[in-house]
Amino acid sequence: MAGKVLAGALGLAGALALIAVLVDPGTVAVTPPVLQIGGAALGVAMFVGGIIIGTDGVTDILAARRVKRLMPQKTILLSAQGLRFTSAYHGQVLEISVPWDEVEACAFRSGLGGNEFLCFDVPGRRPTPPVPGESAPEQMMRVDMYAFGTPFTVNLAKCQDVDTAHLDRELRRWTNGRCYLPAR
Repeated sequence: MAGKVLAGALGLAGALALIAVLVDPGTVAVTPPVLQIGGAALGVAMFVGGIIIGTDGVTDILAARRVKRLMPQKTILLSAQGLRFTSAYHGQVLEISVPWDEVEACAFRSGLGGNEFLCFDVPGRRPTPPVPGESAPEQMMRVDMYAFGTPFTVNLAKCQDVDTAHLDRELRRWTNGRCYLPAR
């Protein structure tokens, strides 16, 4: 997203520099007309391309920020006691705790954007069918349920500085070897 904005800005800067060189009286006097016309066409193309690419990048950034504000934020805390799912959105709070003895297994599953999600399989802990007035956190759990087969998912790409070796050791210890980080 930011790369598009930068590419657009570079295109605009390059176009303006090229046009500035072409309108310099000293350059015009020594440059053949064919190169002047070609340079002007290239400058216009770079300018228009820069505007299009830059605008596309800015709209991508604005859309991503808006989606982030609209989507409920969830947290899955892993501790010696088990999983704790917490989601809050506009005053609606959903919290579910699951002890490790209820977690059957965990696996990596592909998700949106090519990211791999760590999914915890918990039999019997499924979101209910949609109901009128359902909260946004419940809807988010349902999306994860249909996408991954479980509502308990962690996108490790969004987890800063995760020591996966340590996480693997702790999962094995907490679940008596039943859950571990599978090879990717």
